[in-house]
Amino acid sequence: NAALDRLEGREYTLMLRDFHSPNIIWRGNRSGHDRLGIVDVQDALIGPSAYDLASLAMDARVTISPEIERRTLDAYIAARHKAGAFNEDEFVETYA
Repeated sequence: NAALDRLEGREYTLMLRDFHSPNIIWRGNRSGHDRLGIVDVQDALIGPSAYDLASLAMDARVTISPEIERRTLDAYIAARHKAGAFNEDEFVETYA
């Protein structure tokens, strides 16, 4: 399958496979990253690093404007560049 062949050799990481807004819990009594809780993680496995971001930013169950999708993708890419080595072109192709 050509689509699967394109993922060969791409960046892989732990992915939740069900990463969308209903599974993100806001914990206002906490601070920093600890304010976010994630539920429904029992199906997590190793897979393409773009999968969970695509699940969140292109969720078919809710209306997400192209602007919000773009801002989400841009924020993620900026954070990854700040964290160190990151192949943006490969990530964007996998995300698409």
